[in-house]
Amino acid sequence: MLKRIKNYLKKHGVLSKYGYKLAYRQYSRFLEYAISGKDIEDTAFLETNLRIYIHELEKGFSLPMPKRGFGKEKVALLVEYYEKYVELGEGVDTELIQYVQDILAFYEQNKKEYAFDVSMIPENLRSKDSRKLDAGIKQIGKNDLFEVQKWSFEKFSETRHSIRMFKDEKIEEDLIKQAVRLAQTAPSACNRQSVEIFHISSADKCKEILDLQGGFKGASVVNDLLIITSNLSLYTSLYELNTGYVDGGIFAMNLMYALHYYGIGSCPLLWNDDCDKREKIRDMVKIPMKNMIVLLLPIGNYVEPDYKYAVSKRKPVKKIYHKI
Repeated sequence: MLKRIKNYLKKHGVLSKYGYKLAYRQYSRFLEYAISGKDIEDTAFLETNLRIYIHELEKGFSLPMPKRGFGKEKVALLVEYYEKYVELGEGVDTELIQYVQDILAFYEQNKKEYAFDVSMIPENLRSKDSRKLDAGIKQIGKNDLFEVQKWSFEKFSETRHSIRMFKDEKIEEDLIKQAVRLAQTAPSACNRQSVEIFHISSADKCKEILDLQGGFKGASVVNDLLIITSNLSLYTSLYELNTGYVDGGIFAMNLMYALHYYGIGSCPLLWNDDCDKREKIRDMVKIPMKNMIVLLLPIGNYVEPDYKYAVSKRKPVKKIYHKI
């Protein structure tokens, strides 16, 4: 088998100088810029981890049954990194600083309900008018979504959130197919339309797969799970090594909007494992090897009368928009 693989790689030029160069450059660029090798003295390390810990806390609050006392270790690290970040002075993201302050105040204000230990939060970060906090969770009534199809795109897109609470009921397959059809308006590389979706409709199988992925713990029962994949047989060369993720990502966002349009909630979960977990999930649902898994998408009907979601405050446009 190994000999056959080597012969195939040689025949298709994968072991060429270009192939090695591509792999080396992608790997070295990641190692150079990713924060995995950085520490608390690095600005990007601090900013990234502050956002991650805020998200972890907000996600905890958005679960159906948040655990009492959750997030203690995350809060301690959040305070430590916040204080270090503030010390940097000039050039820091003031809106991120405000976001940290808001989530810590939100955490402190919920200490009685969830039995939080807030001793690690400095006094100056505890007292704040809850009406002015832009962090934690918010709630929206399902009845407010009845007019969703008449809204402007601005209002429509601002009401789509990642949901971790679903009603314990099945979604009509025809409705899912309608959403998939609408999502097919998404563009793809050379119109190859590489995306293929695998629908898991067994609650037990959904749980097994989500437990394997690991990012949906504590959420409600999932009766429908969509696995978004890209068919690699539609790509031509090493130049398109990552194109399947691009096509899959564009389609997935369009699909989430389509599901929202039809009144269905969703929560995208990254699939970052292409080794052991990949083999396990393929054994579970028999996904062909040619289909590269892009992400998992648990979906379900919104709970009534209200459902809650993590604020997940976005960066200011000036931080991500660069005119050259």
